[in-house]
Formats: sequence, C-alpha cells, structure tokens
Amino acid sequence: MTKINKFSIFSIKEPGIYTIGGVNGSGKTTFIENELKDNTTKAKDVAYFSQKNWKYKTTVEKYLHFPKTNPQLVEKYCEAFSIDSYCLDKDIQSLSGGEFVKVELVRTLSLDAPILVFDEPTNNLDNGSSETLANILSELSKTKIIYLVSHDARLGNLFEKTILINKLEIEVSPLIPLKNKDIPIREKNVVANRRIITYLLKSKFNFLMLALIIVLSILLTIIVSTIIARSVPMDEELASDYNFEMLDVAENYSRYFNIEMTDNEIEDEFQKPNHLTTNELIKLQEKKYVEQIYVVDENYINGLTLDDSKFEVLGLPEIITNSPSYINAFPVTKIHLIKGRFPKDGAKEIALSYGNLKKFFQDDSSEESFIGKKVKFEGDYYKIVGIVNSPVAAISYSKQAQKYGAVEVTDKSAEKLNSILTNLEKQGYDNPNFYIISMKLADKDQHELLSYLKKHGPSYQYSSNYIYGELQLSFYKENLKKIIPLSVVFSLIVAGLILIFGRKSFSLINGFLNDMSNLNFRPRVNKGFIYLIMLFDFLICIPACLLVNQLIIGHSIGMIMLLPTLVISLIIFMLTLLFMSYRDKKNDFRNL
Repeated sequence: MTKINKFSIFSIKEPGIYTIGGVNGSGKTTFIENELKDNTTKAKDVAYFSQKNWKYKTTVEKYLHFPKTNPQLVEKYCEAFSIDSYCLDKDIQSLSGGEFVKVELVRTLSLDAPILVFDEPTNNLDNGSSETLANILSELSKTKIIYLVSHDARLGNLFEKTILINKLEIEVSPLIPLKNKDIPIREKNVVANRRIITYLLKSKFNFLMLALIIVLSILLTIIVSTIIARSVPMDEELASDYNFEMLDVAENYSRYFNIEMTDNEIEDEFQKPNHLTTNELIKLQEKKYVEQIYVVDENYINGLTLDDSKFEVLGLPEIITNSPSYINAFPVTKIHLIKGRFPKDGAKEIALSYGNLKKFFQDDSSEESFIGKKVKFEGDYYKIVGIVNSPVAAISYSKQAQKYGAVEVTDKSAEKLNSILTNLEKQGYDNPNFYIISMKLADKDQHELLSYLKKHGPSYQYSSNYIYGELQLSFYKENLKKIIPLSVVFSLIVAGLILIFGRKSFSLINGFLNDMSNLNFRPRVNKGFIYLIMLFDFLICIPACLLVNQLIIGHSIGMIMLLPTLVISLIIFMLTLLFMSYRDKKNDFRNL
C-alpha cells in the first residue's frame, strides 16, 4: 500500500472494482459523500448505493423507474435478484430489510452510470443474493468503474484493488492506476524604473532565485494544502450565522463533542442514544437565545407519492430549503430546480413542474411564460416563482402551511409533535424521534444552546457556521503537529539553496556596483537592493501559493490555514537574508 496526499474517486479512469476499506468510524461514508458533494458536475456520472435511503410511499415498480433508469436493465436485474411481479406491486415501505436492499441494488445498477459506488451493499442480503451481486459486479467491472465499501467476506474475491481510509490518511494499492495533474505556475513580469533595480531584476541570478523560490514554495503549498484538504472538513456554509440544524444520523453523540470532550468522558456520558423529547423541544423554544424552531414531519415526507397521481406539495421554511445539509433529503430541493427560485416564507409563492401545471391546472402555455403566473391551490392564489423537475411542488411556508411537511415549535404544538412520534411508532420505527430540526437563533453565540443540547440532545449531528468553524479549527490544530515541522524543513531547504547560489551572485553583481563612477552612488548601501529584490521574489510568489491553496482546498478558510506556513517561510527567508548580509559585510570588498 502507498500513502498519498490527495485521492479522489474521479482520479481513476480505468474500469475495475476498487474496494474502499477501513475500520468502523474511519470516515469511509463521509469520504464518499464529500466527494459527491464537492464534485457536483462529475457526480452526475455516478450511481450511488447508500446505507441510508428514504422510503417514500410508492410501489416497487414505480420506484425502480424513478428517476431515469434503463427499463431493459431493470428487467434483467429483477430477474437476477428474483424480484417477481408480486414484489413489484408491493409498497416500498412494506418491504423487509433484505427485499429493500435488492430493490435498491436493481435501481442503482439500472441507472447505467459509468461510475458505481456501493456502500455496504450486502447488509441484510442472503448468501445467494450476495453471490449474484458479486457476479454482476465482476461482469460490469470490465466496462465500468466500481467503488465498493464492504467488510463482507463473501465479496472477498473482489478486494484486490484496495483504498484504505483512516480519517487523516489514505493508502492506495499499487495495483490502482492514478491520474495525476500538475498545477501550472503563472509567471509575472515586473517593471522597475531605477537602473540598479532594472539590472538586478534582469540578472540571471534573479531569474534563478525567483524560479527556485516559486517552485519550492508552491511545492510546500501543495503538500500543506493537501494535508489540510484531507484532514479538515470543509463544509458548505449555511445561509446565516443564526441558523442551527440538528440531524439524526444514528450515532450516540454528536461529532462536535469529539472536540469538546475526551474519549473517556464521551464513553461515560453517551452510552445510549439521547434525542430531544416534545417537552424538551418546547422548553428549548422558550429560551431567550432561540427565536424559532422547526421540526420536519417524517410521516408527511414518507407519505408523498412521486408518480403524479395526485398533486403533492411540500412546505418547508427557508431555513431548511436554503440549507446545504438537506440537499438530497427531500423530493424537491435545489438539485430539482430548473429555473427561477424557491418560494419565500409567507409570500404565497409556488415552485412546481411543467407536468403539474398541465395536468392539475390545465395550462398549456410555453415554458418561458410560466414564471410570474398564478395558480389557485386550496382557495388561495400562489405566484409561480420556480420550475422543478420533481412531481412534488414547493409552496411558501407559513402558519397555514404547517401541514405540508414541517411544524413550528411553540407552547401550543405539543399535540402535533406527539402525533409525529406516534405515527412513526405505528410505521415500525424502533426508536421514533424528531429526525430533522432547524432553528433560528437570537444571536451568534451558541454556547448556551450547546450546553442545553449536551444534556438533552447529544445524539444529533449539529450544523451551523459556528460548529463548522470549530470542527475545522480542531482538525487543523491536530495537523499543525505535522504541518509546522514540514514547513520548517522545506523553508530551510529553500534557505540552503539560496545561500549556495547567493555566494556566486555577490561576486557577479559586485563588479557592476564597483564600476559606478558617481561617488554619491554609495555602492555598499545600494547592495541592499539585492536583498530587497530577493524579498520581492518571495512576496510575489505568495499570490501563486494562495491560488494553488484555493485550487486544492476550494474554500477561503484554507488561505487562513496556510498563513502559519507562509509566516514560517517568511521568517526563515528573512533570517537567510540577514545571514547573507552579515557574510557580505564580513567579507567586505577592499576596493569599495
């Protein structure tokens, strides 16, 4: 196995099966989902089998043909996994664990994407179905790129090409061909007016020093930025610093507490799942630091039909529709928006599909003329502000729209909240709770809220710009132990090379200074221009370093994280120039 600085699932171009391995909790699923989230254009070529999927109220047959699957492949793989006509007529929500996995496998395979990603696909599968899947993947590996996350020994014959992930490190099997890309260096032209500066800028020495400084500084930037990119989660920022989100991802405690507590403290305090109850939510809403709380109604979401048989609407507050955390969680989000925008809260606006308009509102106007029109829904007129490619429409969230997918928590909402939990229990949920909660806070300070959640709701994963910043900072601090020594070593290498080439440069440039006939020229003083030019060489490489940093990390916070490296390099560089100046004075030329 070979450790590499940066790896992407899109860097492999040859068909085959590539296994992503690692111990539980090493970040395999997070790595895959970040890859898909950070490469939205390339992700269109990916069919992803996830461990957690939403079970909407629809038949197996309709589910298998949504979105655009290949009908011939659906038929082929249904036969392979023994999914008969009786099963096709079943409701998705009535399937057993094994049946749903087989249906989801057929759906993933039938998308006919060039890249297939399977995250633990054999969970709940019997031996026969696992063997069938192994045979299918072996055959598809001749023409497709397949990534497989699995610990199942039944698929052991597919584990030849392995990518091991251990949170901060990635090791790649030597059998895997990687495609590397070099980052080009932009050259800059500098113009100076004074004769001495012009001479120094045009000298071979300066070109050599400039090239040396830029190449080595960018190389250092690439290494440091890659370490940061691999180890620091660069989550997309929320719409506001006052937004706070909670999402149940089936863990006993939030990853945020990993940076606040020791492992022993976590083990002592979070033995069992602990979610917010109805009373705890209502009490939280009464806190002075909380302005609004919204709970997503899982029963309503699960009950939506996705086949245009009825006009379905979803009313969610902007705090949820604008969130990057739920981009794939609902049947109408930003990924479904074709043109226009989503409705604003309380504005009586709607975003719906062309199919909705034609079938339920008998409007045959051209596509371009839809936005701006009004449609009547349940006695009110709604202005069309967006067009989506989903059979579910989105309407402005208001107190009247709370029955369409979300409930605002108030001192009078206990009945609605308890009804959500009761219905989830009737649907067979072992531990029914509020799975998605969004808050609008009264101020940016979140410490009081986090103290409350530590006691009453530690099992949620928390999302906010504050949380993201704290997590990024904690991961970055952990990696400073390797970044700082690396920066020092590379900067010393640069300093050593400058000293080697600088020794010859002084004798060459000294001749020019000694030949100046003007007694007021003061050659010894002007020899300081040599150091200024070299400092200038270092400073002009900083934008190039920041550009490379941005290309690798893709987040403005990455530039801040690179600053310690640049400061270390600048300090060592300045010490190098002082040492060169000291040597120059010590070996002063007698004819000056």
